[in-house]
Amino acid sequence: MTLKEKLNVFREKINRATAFDNSFEQLLGIELYDFIHANNVLKNEFYRRVNYLKNLAEDKDFKLLQDNLFQVVQKILKLTSLQEAQARQKEWNRVLINKLKTRWGRQKKGKREKEKIDLTLPELYLALQKKNSYYRLGDNSYFSPLEGEISIRTHIVPIKKQYEVNVEQFFKIVFSDRFTNDKKGEKTRTQFDSLIKEYNDYWYKLDELIYRIPIQLHLQAFEKFFFDCTEFHPREGYEFHYDFLSSASNRKTERRFREVKKNALVVIDDLIDVVEEHDEPPKLQPQENHLKSLHLVAHSLEPKDVIFLVLDGLYDKPIRCSVKNKSGYPTYIKKLYDIAYIVNVPGKRVDYDKRLADCINNGLFRKKRVRNYMKTNKLKKPTLVQKSDDNTLVLKGEVPVKTELVKNIPYQHQSLYIDKTR
Repeated sequence: MTLKEKLNVFREKINRATAFDNSFEQLLGIELYDFIHANNVLKNEFYRRVNYLKNLAEDKDFKLLQDNLFQVVQKILKLTSLQEAQARQKEWNRVLINKLKTRWGRQKKGKREKEKIDLTLPELYLALQKKNSYYRLGDNSYFSPLEGEISIRTHIVPIKKQYEVNVEQFFKIVFSDRFTNDKKGEKTRTQFDSLIKEYNDYWYKLDELIYRIPIQLHLQAFEKFFFDCTEFHPREGYEFHYDFLSSASNRKTERRFREVKKNALVVIDDLIDVVEEHDEPPKLQPQENHLKSLHLVAHSLEPKDVIFLVLDGLYDKPIRCSVKNKSGYPTYIKKLYDIAYIVNVPGKRVDYDKRLADCINNGLFRKKRVRNYMKTNKLKKPTLVQKSDDNTLVLKGEVPVKTELVKNIPYQHQSLYIDKTR
């Protein structure tokens, strides 16, 4: 029986289950859990998702991204002053709810400081200049499921809210009419606009990493399934979790039963997708004479030296492409990467240029390995990009073109993506 067939057997058993009893708990907490851990591909994918945010918190590039976001906030704050914040406070005469670390009183000499729930603009101006006022991924922070929290272990809401509620609201209030009819402030306005674009660039990258990708990976369902399994059967390192919850009969409600089943089925379906895409790649049928997908894989969201081209999801056969040409300018592969970028951020717009469009649509398929793959599989050359109504280059849609990070491709293939220019 193949992995896919066995996973479908588990799916049928879970769907047929009608009672939240010991048999159901053993089906998930022992049989399914152990089956996943007995296969390296399933196990690696399972923990890649369960531990995605935990590993991201320790990632060197992500720590640098958080530092860069803090630094650009400081540059913007330098365009105003404490006196200006005080003056605007008198006009505005309200407070903002405090989503920074400074809200929670610190322990001093056995006594906790009073919680600072609200902040005036002057108080916020001072707090935003201190690096330890900001939550960073992996910090011991509050848990807020009502605000859209997606992880029990590694909280993202405190990070998102401090920027959305405090940083960005401060900018809107203090700078809202700062440059109106102020010709002398033209230079400052230009600086402000440039810095806001830089801020948005970093912010969208951070939001993609801590929210969009985890949602795409169904991290919440995987994490909940993991903790359900440790509750149903004792696991090393989670003994307290098992002892505390396993005897709680009030947890065996019909509502939770449905939720446990739902999360288990999400895990099974996603692992089946992994098996189909990577362990059992579908063979191209004779009538399917076109590429199915084109992935542009990089080590970071902003590739510096190399982008790996992957055809039809064949991650074991990456094609290395340079980001810059001999003159130091971006190559057409880098331009295609910008066009295909998943979110609309500053710096990714590619203006229409016929020569560039021709390079992307034709030059890519002249690369030896690409040309050989197309010829061997008798594939037609698709058109990748076209001119849009606003005079930019956009994807045509004949073939799905997607950007992806090396850390998110199948674990067993990651060693093939070594950037030898580093």
